[in-house]
Amino acid sequence: MNRKSSSILKLYYCVIINIMICCNALAQNQTILKTIDSIHSLRALSKNETLELKKRLEHAKAAQHLAHSIAIDSVTITTNFDLADAYWDNRLFSKNKTILQQNLYLSYKNQDSLSLSKSHQKLGQYHRVKTNLKDSALYHLYSSKKIAIRLNYTFGIARALFDIAVIQKNDKDFANSEANSFKALALLKTVPTSENTKKITGFIYNNLGQIYDSTDNYLESITFYEKALKVKRNLKSPSQKSIGSSLNNLGVLYRKTEKYNLAYSIFDSIFNNEYFRENIPDIYVTAMGNRANTLFLSKKFEELPYLYYETINYINLHGIEYRLIATYGKLAEYHHYFQHKDSAKYYAYKAKDLAQNYYTDDVLESLLTLSKVEDDSIAVKHYDAYIKLSDSLLQEERNNRNKYARIEFETDTYIADNKQLIKRNTLISTLAVICILTLILLLVIRHQRAKNKTLRLEKAQQQASADIYSLMLNAQDKMQEGRLRERYHIAEELHDGVLNTLAGTRLGIEYLSSLDRVEASQYQLYIKELHKTELDIRDLSHTLKHSKLDQNKGFTAILEDYVTKINQLYHFKCTLVLDTINWPSINDLTKVNLFRIIQESLKNVTKHANAKTATVSIKALKTEQLEVIITDNGMGFDPKNTLTGIGLKNIKSRIQRLEGSYQLDTKLNQGTTLSLIIPL
Repeated sequence: MNRKSSSILKLYYCVIINIMICCNALAQNQTILKTIDSIHSLRALSKNETLELKKRLEHAKAAQHLAHSIAIDSVTITTNFDLADAYWDNRLFSKNKTILQQNLYLSYKNQDSLSLSKSHQKLGQYHRVKTNLKDSALYHLYSSKKIAIRLNYTFGIARALFDIAVIQKNDKDFANSEANSFKALALLKTVPTSENTKKITGFIYNNLGQIYDSTDNYLESITFYEKALKVKRNLKSPSQKSIGSSLNNLGVLYRKTEKYNLAYSIFDSIFNNEYFRENIPDIYVTAMGNRANTLFLSKKFEELPYLYYETINYINLHGIEYRLIATYGKLAEYHHYFQHKDSAKYYAYKAKDLAQNYYTDDVLESLLTLSKVEDDSIAVKHYDAYIKLSDSLLQEERNNRNKYARIEFETDTYIADNKQLIKRNTLISTLAVICILTLILLLVIRHQRAKNKTLRLEKAQQQASADIYSLMLNAQDKMQEGRLRERYHIAEELHDGVLNTLAGTRLGIEYLSSLDRVEASQYQLYIKELHKTELDIRDLSHTLKHSKLDQNKGFTAILEDYVTKINQLYHFKCTLVLDTINWPSINDLTKVNLFRIIQESLKNVTKHANAKTATVSIKALKTEQLEVIITDNGMGFDPKNTLTGIGLKNIKSRIQRLEGSYQLDTKLNQGTTLSLIIPL
């Protein structure tokens, strides 16, 4: 084989290999696109609240598996969030934490600040709900808030503030919890409404209800619980558990304010709801206990203590042990009320023994109950223990308040250190880029200077031509503007003057036509009006500068004649109230426009208001202004749902021309008031 044939063969092989590589890359891209489509479908299924929680978890796992197969970090982060939410809904909290920690690492790696903020927030929520590590929860939440502030991510700021407020409320730092709750609400009002914003709003209302309940501000607490319940019920997929929790809270507040019937009706509605009984035992057993306690406080003992025993059986059946604490405590109070000392002590001690395995507040409650049911000397010991524990809790609350500032400071310091490191690396890269760009810029400047010399003369010539052309255009614009002003003025005069008169005359003649008997003098009145309209049209044709009023009459007489005519022609009473005003000193343009505004307003009353009375009041203010108030007692209208006609546009235009201001107050079935302030 000669050299030429060998070269051709090598070239052939190279072409074949390149084609195969391109085909393989194209096939891989097609595969990735199909995989991403599948991920989107699986993610949608994982969020479908009509499916069972286990099915949604399976879809989330499948989506995450596909995301790992294409090794795109941004897609993996998104599917990880969905999987974390699915783990949370299925109460697999440790797996939720593991996935969120993976997302935290990936977000740092890819410098994805938004995902970093979300990861911190969800980890803060995990520690807030599932662990006693408040420091960890607050670290993540403050980190999330700082990043969200830097990104101007308003929803993220509000969500972090809500989680912080809940921790503060649990630590009895009610003032700061209340402040952060209202900050979060204010932020949520600035973002578009969505299911997520509604859910968080409901949670915040619930938190405020708990704050005011804990500070004995029961009326405020009831208000916010009712708001929370309304928001939760208006969600597309309302959580029955969340609604049940709010109902229980609201019932307790009604009971505390001695509205026993209202409280009992709420607890009874949950008690008789099969869905709560079968699917949400935690909510159901709370309602059972509250229902029984409401009967006890309202002195209705017929079903007691049987209802308490029924509650205990339900708790044991569903394994909700900590709910026994409250039931035992209420049983002790019941037996103490009827002086069953042995039974009262028995249940009080059972409540105390069980409370020591759970919450400190329950221990406090059980000690207080024992101080009531025990004999004197032992009762004093329990009360002393109650006081001691209460004091230690108060001290812990004070320490916790100081801790929030320390944690936020440490979080700021950590974030600041990271920022400093990023700035240092960025500075080095920036300096290198600047040096390269400077060299390029110097070369460009030298080249550009050579061109500029030849361009300056051409630019001067072009500028001269442009100036001449601009002057020609400006002259044409002025002429066109003058024509448009005249056309608009003619339209105003025709609408406010001639058209008003013709419309009034037409309505009057139609009214007379409907009567069985009409005297000639009545028709004569409208013939005079038509004659006056003829004169107005003639005057308008003689001058286009501006309309004019009757120069042979004073302005007061013109207004009185017009109001008299209105009262003669229409079925409502119009009253004119005039202050002492020096009308000759007021220029004709002001009087013409004022008369047209009054004329247009009363025309609207005749056509639309169905009013019985109307009043036109004009008085001079000390500030060299006229105050004009036109009011009627007609049906009014809704300004938001009523299209603005040319009449109201003309009124606004005339007020602007006079450099005045106006206010339109109207409501359905409550009349209309137009208030004007016109400078003299």
